[in-house]
Amino acid sequence: MEHNSGQSIHTNRFKPWKLMTYVTFDNRQKAESFERYLKSHSGRAFAKKHL
Repeated sequence: MEHNSGQSIHTNRFKPWKLMTYVTFDNRQKAESFERYLKSHSGRAFAKKHL
């Protein structure tokens, strides 16, 4: 919602966004760790292949 409404300056120019994958985690630490992984080189390769 925040991304498509233009509230985020980092994603504003790429809107509209479409949700393709939704992943949940038991706690915030696991979610942040997975996000950092996806932003790494090997994480990008994983996302491209599996998500």
